[in-house]
Amino acid sequence: MTEILITSSVLILALLALRKLFRTSLSRRVQYALWGLVLLRLLVPVSLPAVDFSVLTAAKPVEQRVARGIASRPVYVPVARAPLAEHPTAPDVAPEQAEIPEGGSAWLIKTEETAVQYRRLSAQTVLASLWLAGSGAAAVFLLAVNGRFWLRLRRTRQSWPVRGCSLPVYLVETGLSSPCLFGLFRPAVYLTPAAISSPERMRHVLAHELTHARHLDHIWTLLRGACLAVYWFDPLVWIASAAAKTDCELACDEGALARLEEGERIPYGQTLLALIPVRRTANPMLAATTMAAGKKQLKDRFTRIAKKPRQFAAAAVTAALLAGVVSACTFTGAVTPEVSLPEPQEDVGLQALTGEELRWFNEEFFNCADSEDASTGGMGYTIRNQFASPWYPYDDVKDIDLFELFYCDGTTQFSVEELRAFLGGEMEDLPCPAYRLTAAELDSTLVRYTGLTLDQTNRIGMENFTYLAEYDAYYWMHGDTNYCGDLAFLAGTRVGSTVKLYQSDGGYWTCVTLEEQEDGSYWFVSNQACEKPAIPTPIPAGEPEVVIPLDSLEPYQAPAVTLETRTGDFEDTYENRLANWNIDGRNVVVYRGVDGVIRAAVREGDTMHVFLTGLSENTSVFFFYDLFGRDGFTISYEVETNGAYPAPVTDYFYFDEAGAPVLLLRSEDGGIMQLDLDGDGSSELISDRQMFLQRDGRLYELDGADWFNIVLEAHAPPASMESHWDQYSKCLWLHAAGEGWDAAGALYFDGEQVLFFQEAAD
Repeated sequence: MTEILITSSVLILALLALRKLFRTSLSRRVQYALWGLVLLRLLVPVSLPAVDFSVLTAAKPVEQRVARGIASRPVYVPVARAPLAEHPTAPDVAPEQAEIPEGGSAWLIKTEETAVQYRRLSAQTVLASLWLAGSGAAAVFLLAVNGRFWLRLRRTRQSWPVRGCSLPVYLVETGLSSPCLFGLFRPAVYLTPAAISSPERMRHVLAHELTHARHLDHIWTLLRGACLAVYWFDPLVWIASAAAKTDCELACDEGALARLEEGERIPYGQTLLALIPVRRTANPMLAATTMAAGKKQLKDRFTRIAKKPRQFAAAAVTAALLAGVVSACTFTGAVTPEVSLPEPQEDVGLQALTGEELRWFNEEFFNCADSEDASTGGMGYTIRNQFASPWYPYDDVKDIDLFELFYCDGTTQFSVEELRAFLGGEMEDLPCPAYRLTAAELDSTLVRYTGLTLDQTNRIGMENFTYLAEYDAYYWMHGDTNYCGDLAFLAGTRVGSTVKLYQSDGGYWTCVTLEEQEDGSYWFVSNQACEKPAIPTPIPAGEPEVVIPLDSLEPYQAPAVTLETRTGDFEDTYENRLANWNIDGRNVVVYRGVDGVIRAAVREGDTMHVFLTGLSENTSVFFFYDLFGRDGFTISYEVETNGAYPAPVTDYFYFDEAGAPVLLLRSEDGGIMQLDLDGDGSSELISDRQMFLQRDGRLYELDGADWFNIVLEAHAPPASMESHWDQYSKCLWLHAAGEGWDAAGALYFDGEQVLFFQEAAD
C-alpha cells in the first residue's frame, strides 16, 4: 500500500495543479475524465514495469527509511491484569526491557499488588489492524448510507411516465432535496415536485440527469465512495473526491447544454438555481448525483453556464501530454538500486577491509585537503569528498550532479574582461564572488576520478553554469558552501578491484563504490543509499590471551527514573531555558526553576514532568539513533567529584508507550561513540572508561578497571596507563608500563565475548 499512497498522492497533486492551470481553457468533461486515472491508481494495486523516472524510484530511499523506522518500533499492548500473587516470578521491568518475542506475551509487575500481561506486536501489525478497522467501519457506513437512501426512495416514490426517456423516472414528493440519478444495476431518475412544476424545468432536469447516466456517474460516484472507505485516513483522497464531485456536475452541465439549444443556456442555469439547495455538498459516501452545492460552487457553476468559456484544442493537447507524463511517472514501479549488503563468501573473494585499509581511505584518500578555500568556510577541501558526499547520491557516476560536485571548486582569479562577459556588463555591487573553471580543468578532474570526459557523462547540473565559448570556461556565483566536510567510512569490503565503503549521515547509510585501476588510483562508480551494513570485524589470528564471556558478567541495569510533576516552577525566559528540544512529539527542556535548581523535564504547558534534578549549567540535550534497538535523546551534564574537575555524565533516554522517559543507560565519560564492534549491523556504545555491549536482548557493561586488570595481571602497580579506541580496527588499544616492564594489547568484541590479544610484554 505504501507504493499506492506515494504514487496516488503525486498523481492527485498533479491533477489538482492541472485543474487550476487549465480552469478556463479546458473542457470540464476532459478534466472530469482525468480523475479516472486517480480511481485506477487507487483501486488497481499493481504497477507497470520499473523505470528510472518513476516516482517510486525517486522515493525509494525515503520509503525504505520510513519502513525501517516503523519496523524498529515494536508496540507492547496490555492484554490482561491479575493479582501479583498469581504470577510471583513476573520481572519488575518495563515491557521494552523484557525479552518478549514477536507475537508473544509476558507477565510483568505493574504495581506492588498487580501484574499485567503484555503482548508484543510489530508496528506494522498495529497499523494494519487500525487500517482494517477503519476501512471496515467506512465500508459499513457506505452500505448503510446507500441502503437507507434506497429504502426511503422505495417507500415514497411513484412512477412518473416520461415519453422517450430511456430510464425509469419516479416522483418523490417528500424527503428528497434535489433531483438525482440513483441505482447501480438499474439506475433511475428521481424528481422532486419543484422539478415538474413546469415543462421547461422538467426538460432541463431530465437533460441533466440523463447526461449523468451517459457519463456513468452513478458508477463513478460509488467507486469514489469505495476509495474513501479504503483510504479513509488519506486527506488527499478526500480532497480529490470533493474536486471530482465538483467536476462531475460541471461536466454534466457542459454535456447537457450541448444537447439543448443555445437559447436555453440562461433558463437552464435558472432551473439549477431554483432546484439546487444551497448548503454543504452531500454525503461523499452517497452514490447518488444529488445537486447540493455551496455558494461559491454555485456561483462558479452559474458563471460557466452563462458565459460559455472558450475551449482551446492546444490546451486539451497540452493537458493530455502532461497527464501522460504524470501517469508514466506514477503507474510505473521502482528501480531497485543494486546495492546489496555484503556477506562473507569465500568463493567470490569478498573480504572485509582491515583497520589499516579503512584508515588509509579515511586519512589519505578522503579528508586529505587539496586546498583551503574560503568557499568551504575555511575547511580543508578535496573534490574526492564531494564525489562521496552523502547529500548527493547517484546510481551511476554518469548521473552525478556536476554543479553540486564543482560548486566549491574553481578560482576567483580571472580577468575583468571575463567577469564583464559573464555578468553581461553589470559589475557593481556583486552579491557574492564569481568562480571560473575551464573546460580543460573540468575534464581533467572527471577523467582522473571517473575515467570519463564531460561529454561522456549525462551533463546533469551543467545548466546551472554559464559557458563562455571565447574563454572555453564555465562560470557561476555563490556565497555559501555545499561542502560536506570530513567523511567517516567505518566499514568496507573488497572483491577483486572493487571497493565498497560505508558511511552514516544522521542514521542514514550510503555506500560509495570505487574501482581500483592498474596504477593504484581509484575511480568512483556510484554513491547510493543503502541499509546499515553487517560486515564481520577482522580479528587477529591466533589465540587470545584472555577471553571474557558476556554471560560471566552481571547484566547491566540502568537506574530507575522517578518522575516529579511540578507546576509554576518555570519562568519562561532566555536565561532560564538552557535547552529546548522537540523529540518524538514531546517537548524536552532543561530549565532553571524558580528556586535556582536546574532540572530536565518533559514540558506540557505550565506543567513540568521532571526526571533529572540538580544539573550543571552546561547541561545539553541531543539525539541518538539505533542504539540497542532504540532511538531517543541524551542529557549530558557534569557532577562534582573529590578531584579538581567535575566528571562528565551522559544519560541515554527513550520514551515508553505512555510517553514517560526511560533511562537506557548512563555513561560516566565524555568521549562517547557508537561503533559496531563485531560487525553484526548493530552498534555498541564505547568510551575510554566504559563499554556497553548487548547479547540476547541484555545489556552488559565493562569499565576501565575491568580491562586494565587484564593487562596488569601478574604485574606490579603501573607508573602509567593509557587507552584509546581505534574506530577503524574496532578495538580498544591498551598500554601500561611500570618499573622494568611494559605491556600492551587490544580488546576486541566478537558478539559473544571480549577478547584480549597481547601485543608485547616485558
